[in-house]
Amino acid sequence: MPNTECPITNVRFAPRAPLVPVAIAMAAGIVAGRYAQLSIGIWATLGISAFLAAVITLRREHLRGLTNTAIAGAIFFTSATWAALSYYRIPENHIVTFSSYGLVLATVRGRIISTPRIQKSQTPYWQPAKTSFLLDAEAIRCADGAWLETTGPVRVTVGEPVGDLSGGHQACLPGRQVELVGSLQRPGPPGNPGQYDWRAADRYQGIFVKFFVPGADGVRTLKDARGNWLANLWLRARLTARRHLKTCGGEDETVLLEALILGERDPALRELNRIMVEAGIAHFMSISGLHLGIFLGFIYWLCRLLMFLPRRSAWIVLIILAGYVLLAEPRAPLLRSAIMATAICIAVISNRIVSARNALAAAAVILLIIDPLQIFRAGFQLSFGIVCGIIILHRPIKRLLFGRWLRRRGLMVFRGEHRIRRWMYYRGADWLITLTTISVSAYIAAAPLVAYHFGRFCPYAPALSILLLPMLVAVLIPAYISMTLAFLTPNLAAAIGAGAADAAGMMRHLVMLTKYL
Repeated sequence: MPNTECPITNVRFAPRAPLVPVAIAMAAGIVAGRYAQLSIGIWATLGISAFLAAVITLRREHLRGLTNTAIAGAIFFTSATWAALSYYRIPENHIVTFSSYGLVLATVRGRIISTPRIQKSQTPYWQPAKTSFLLDAEAIRCADGAWLETTGPVRVTVGEPVGDLSGGHQACLPGRQVELVGSLQRPGPPGNPGQYDWRAADRYQGIFVKFFVPGADGVRTLKDARGNWLANLWLRARLTARRHLKTCGGEDETVLLEALILGERDPALRELNRIMVEAGIAHFMSISGLHLGIFLGFIYWLCRLLMFLPRRSAWIVLIILAGYVLLAEPRAPLLRSAIMATAICIAVISNRIVSARNALAAAAVILLIIDPLQIFRAGFQLSFGIVCGIIILHRPIKRLLFGRWLRRRGLMVFRGEHRIRRWMYYRGADWLITLTTISVSAYIAAAPLVAYHFGRFCPYAPALSILLLPMLVAVLIPAYISMTLAFLTPNLAAAIGAGAADAAGMMRHLVMLTKYL
């Protein structure tokens, strides 16, 4: 944070963050557009009126307050319009128009848009494994045999493993065109008030229907993935990265590595994810600012170790960040972290001071423009809520917990022969204080959201976060190095990857032990 202390009044002012009120107005407008019972036309009319008022009063100095209010109103009403359109309007040929809350036998064609996953049974009695994926519907078969064009994502479940999709050379490449024969149905509400509402969660992702195929013979592959060379290159890169991670260790370790490095959520992680949610450490599972900070910080440290200037190091970090974002699963925590990291790199390159509040607000504005309904998802709220909590609460908690000790440390004098003790009191203590305050700040910010979305409260989450962080570093750094060296020195990459897998196994065992607490 920049030193903005006034030399006359000795008052410290916060750096300007002009995008913070914009993000607040957008968020408030999206919530209003979702819950307020107003037509889309009314929202649009109010937005246009506020915009015109801002334009008319823009150059009149004595009406600056009215201009600012009109600008805020235009942002608010435009966001409400965009949210209402996204939530309440669907195309006329959307596949949900062919479904009901009962089973509807149907034959659907479309393209797979997510990696097919084998989901093993979690019940105490035996059940066959299932294959699940998302489908972008393209056509549905009518009663007379003709194909009617349709659109919209569909959550597909096949009652048994489909070897043609879940195994083989093309297994991990989405984009295949398939024909499915099964039952189309709209998801129902939760069975009891305390149950998680999967229907609402899917609706915020634009998924209104599910499709069940009883057996593998109900899935027929029509065409392999086709597309432009750039999309195929991206798919091949993801497939290569996943294959390399799978060779690093056992199944339990590799699925955790895929989640931490590439953002791939395998159904095998469902039990581990549930335990982490109950323990209040679910943010360790998704690629967030912590993961990206460790990765990019390591890259920047290597650049500085090689005697690169800060601007050149920032350029290298920015290029590597762009490649990593294209390789990993584009989820809200990763995109938020990537936008903030980009703002920091640009600030270093342009020799400017960056405001963490403004960078966070910029990330929120960009993501909400792309998809306004993601503000209602747990991942989005946890990602932004935790970072906002750290920014706001870090310093007050540091003063509360360690302020007295820090004042006493300022009076200590260490002689030359006390170098180790000096390092422990300063550098080592600063690392421990920062880790503790960040963990407590993140816990305070995340606890209400975790309680609301998952009905869980864990008082020992900060202590678990402190224990897991060194293990996370031991997983991420060797895994990134192993992926980088995979094409150059496969044997060395395999040995380093095995170390990352061992650390992932230790992290998994520690998390599994928390269910007995």
